[in-house]
Amino acid sequence: MEPSQEEEKSLDPWSRIQDEAFNRHMDSLYALTEEYEQNGDSQQAARIKAENTLLPVYRRELRKALLEYLQWMHAMNIRFYLL
Repeated sequence: MEPSQEEEKSLDPWSRIQDEAFNRHMDSLYALTEEYEQNGDSQQAARIKAENTLLPVYRRELRKALLEYLQWMHAMNIRFYLL
């Protein structure tokens, strides 16, 4: 029995980190998409432009989220060994 893509994604730690980094900037994405739509772009084109504009922000946030997870894992390892 093969797990569904949704189950597989929930087990993939990289997907979780990517989703967290992306979700931290959803408000910015919606605001920018709306701005592009008001300037005459279609909904799809506005979304693509907004995502491309936010790529550097997503990359920084992804590194930040990864570091937070690594620090958390390191702290958990230290606690485990101290017990």
